[in-house]
Amino acid sequence: MTLEVFPVIHINEVSQVLAQAEHCYESGADGIYLIDHNSRSDPTFLVQTYNEVDDHYPGRFIGLNFLQLTSGYSAFLLSIMLCRKVGFSANLIASGKMMLGHVDMN
Repeated sequence: MTLEVFPVIHINEVSQVLAQAEHCYESGADGIYLIDHNSRSDPTFLVQTYNEVDDHYPGRFIGLNFLQLTSGYSAFLLSIMLCRKVGFSANLIASGKMMLGHVDMN
C-alpha cells in the first residue's frame, strides 16, 4: 500500500496559495486541495485561484472544496460547467460538497 499526501491550502490570496502549492509539490505532495472560507456565497474566487495554480502546475492534482454548495444539485450544475474544459473529472461526494481534480486524459 502506497501512502499519498494531499495537503489542504486555505486561500487568503493567490500569491500565498502559489507559494504554498510550490512548497507542497517540491516537498513531494501528490496533489493539493484548495478551500476558501472567505467567499461563503460565491465560488468565483476559488475557481479563479484554481485556474492560477493550474496554469503554474499543469497536470498536477488540484482538488477544490466548494463550501458554498450546500446541495448536491448545485454541485452537479457547477461540475457540468467546470467539466466542459477537456481533461477534468468531477466527483460528487455524499455530503453534497464537490471535489474537482485535474486528471490526465491521455
